[in-house]
Amino acid sequence: MKRFLKLNFPLILVILCALFVRLVFLNIAPIALNHDEVTFVENAKAVFLTGKDLSGTWSPLSLTPISYGFPMSELPFLLVSPWGIFPSTLFWARLPYALFSAGLVVILYFIAQKLFGRKQALAVGLVAAFNPWGIFLGRTAFDSPLAVFFYMLSLLLILHLNKKKILFVFIPLFIAFFSYIGTKIILVPFTIVISTYSYILNKRKDTLYYSLLVIATIILTGIFMISLFSHNTGQRLSELSTPFSSSVAKTVDQQRSLTLNSPLTPIFSNKFEAFTSEFLHKYTGIFSTQYQFFYGDSDQHLSLWFHGYFYYLDFIFLILGYCALFTKNKKAWVLLTALILIAPIPAALYQKDSIYVTRGVLIYPLFILLIGFGIYTFVDYFKKYTKTAIVIILTLIYLLLFLNFTNIYLFRYPMYNSEGVDFSSRLMANYVLLASKSTEITVYTNEPDALFKDFLFYDDFYNRGNTKIIAKKFKAHDFSLKNVTFKTGCPKDAEVKTGEPIVVAVSSGCNSGIIYNTDYKVIPQLGDATPVYKIYFDNICKNFGLKQFVSGLNLQDFDLKNLTNKQFCEDFILNRR
Repeated sequence: MKRFLKLNFPLILVILCALFVRLVFLNIAPIALNHDEVTFVENAKAVFLTGKDLSGTWSPLSLTPISYGFPMSELPFLLVSPWGIFPSTLFWARLPYALFSAGLVVILYFIAQKLFGRKQALAVGLVAAFNPWGIFLGRTAFDSPLAVFFYMLSLLLILHLNKKKILFVFIPLFIAFFSYIGTKIILVPFTIVISTYSYILNKRKDTLYYSLLVIATIILTGIFMISLFSHNTGQRLSELSTPFSSSVAKTVDQQRSLTLNSPLTPIFSNKFEAFTSEFLHKYTGIFSTQYQFFYGDSDQHLSLWFHGYFYYLDFIFLILGYCALFTKNKKAWVLLTALILIAPIPAALYQKDSIYVTRGVLIYPLFILLIGFGIYTFVDYFKKYTKTAIVIILTLIYLLLFLNFTNIYLFRYPMYNSEGVDFSSRLMANYVLLASKSTEITVYTNEPDALFKDFLFYDDFYNRGNTKIIAKKFKAHDFSLKNVTFKTGCPKDAEVKTGEPIVVAVSSGCNSGIIYNTDYKVIPQLGDATPVYKIYFDNICKNFGLKQFVSGLNLQDFDLKNLTNKQFCEDFILNRR
């Protein structure tokens, strides 16, 4: 055992660090799941219980996008479905994703060991374990980290396998392809790059098997492209930008309307020029230092806003690692460079503002490999005694950077961006649960299906005993259970019953009728107390001392199930009028 621990201590250290930062406070941080995450979690539970989604109309084994609602990736529901055996809580919902994230750290450790060496692998592993992108996305229930896990697993396998075993690499590539819609387009170029590198590393042997692997991914992509016209993924085609997209045509029209007549206009102001310009703008955006090291994405669900996906110091070691790798291992440098050049393509072809943290997700583990190599190269430059001092200094600096990230993530983010995880919907679900114990309650919203799923998750109502009932309700668009009903529109005077609480989403735009002359309570956005839901005829919080703003909270206050009614109301429900 001692020999085992000594030989594997670096790997054990990396695994323990990766698990700790991804699992600690996982039951309360982040403070909720947003609607997309709840969709993944609840449908995964449905797959575990029934083999199909919540509506009972779709199976992940069909390898088609989920049929109910907006098209989403095919396999994540199946990959995390075993955790459906556990209760619906934030911890159990996020645990499989956190474990996949920790698993990616281990994969990067072994990739670094193969490409760089054993000592360099420890540096890469520690960088991966504490990387802000890995921690932030690893504690969510999104699908893109699952895809990158299997892409990097395929790279690891192809570096070690030969002969017929090379064909086994198709398995993780297949899973990666069906794990996230946004990265499907890179399957073939990714496979060509890693196969070519491994083929050269393998002294140009096993040509047949490398060729078959590439051909298999081309066929898989081709079959998928043909099938787009027979299922609802075709809706996502409109998100891709081409020279013939309506958005590109609109750009050209605007350019020409603001250009003097000239024979050069048709040459330099046309659809192909506009598309190329837009593509390059989005393509290079992923390399923005402000995006990656300072602010992150503008999407409130995918960024801390006050911290990037890497630490400030990582920038220096990223550049150092890239340059040092060129001088020490040109083959590995070419491999990583080629993969880095592939990574931004999905984001560059996206019509809307690029979301690099998901659509360019492949670039993050590649940057981590280079940063780890850069740190090792820097430390190794110094002599023995100086080296120890440098390691201590770097450790202290990174510790301060990690603590700053932790402070933002655990203690600031829940307040200034509570709606990044739709926390108000969690508060709504908790309030509805409490109120429905004694009376009927109706929630009016523009998205009754999403809030119904939130209600099922947060109050743990979906179980083996009611799967058929829930499926029928989804198919009938009847979002009601027991004393609770979710519906669209606004409360009509004839529907208002004295003593029965009514919750109205502010986004519904309802502002007339009898209830609007009555007092109401508010479920707010935490940071500025902006109302997200209004509660009329409250029967839970009316006897408590409610505030005008949310204040004085600590992290444990977000463990809603352990709060008394008084604590819940006085912490999170505001009084108006």
